[in-house]
Amino acid sequence: MPTRQRKQPQRKKTNTAITVIRRNLQDNRPMARCDAIWALEDGRFKNAVPLIEPLLKDPDWRVKYTASAVLNLLSRKTAHHRLYREQNADFFDQRRKVLRQTFPKKEIPLILLGGQLAGKAVVRIISMRAFVAWRRAFEAKKFWERAGFDYVPVEPILQKPNGEMRFFQQKDGRFAVSTGVLRGPNLAIFLSSMHNKRKFGAMLEKQKQKITEVLEDLYIYHGHLHNKNFCVVMHKGKPRLYAIDFDAAWGA
Repeated sequence: MPTRQRKQPQRKKTNTAITVIRRNLQDNRPMARCDAIWALEDGRFKNAVPLIEPLLKDPDWRVKYTASAVLNLLSRKTAHHRLYREQNADFFDQRRKVLRQTFPKKEIPLILLGGQLAGKAVVRIISMRAFVAWRRAFEAKKFWERAGFDYVPVEPILQKPNGEMRFFQQKDGRFAVSTGVLRGPNLAIFLSSMHNKRKFGAMLEKQKQKITEVLEDLYIYHGHLHNKNFCVVMHKGKPRLYAIDFDAAWGA
């Protein structure tokens, strides 16, 4: 009778995988380092976070963005989100009810909210034309349902307890709109992982196409609907795609 081979202990497999990943994290090729970061996320290894954190200072921007995106998924620590990487500890002090700070990059009209609202809400400053288009897309729930979505795949506009949207018009005519912070990487970063591309690429491409078609049906023109302006949020093990950053949008 043929002898049965003993199964390799799970711990030994885990140690082998970590050894390979550690080596790849030091690889000279940026995309190899990115794949290693995603491998840590996929395996949900206990020591993944401390292995990834040093790569937030990697010389390659793709590696830095990947490290931030995966840390955000693994640790849920607000400071790991790309919007908050340059903030100090005081910004996240929960004893402060609200703390406002303009986003460090001047070309992005965004106000970060710290204290108790850190990681929950930010304020986008956009033109009236852009706000009208964004609001129309966000409120078109029936259109999204007919397209097969069980959620609204648009950057969320926050609401007050009475259902009113949180926004106001500034003296310069622009609108300050409160929006929720989506906890996930952009589509370009997410698909930089070959694992994610193989597993979810077709699904996300289908979602992207449907979102684009619904916006066209609504006569809404986003202005720069590329992969960096789609956010991927994992929900029950599957990705949900959201169109974000409507600052250049307009509607017919």
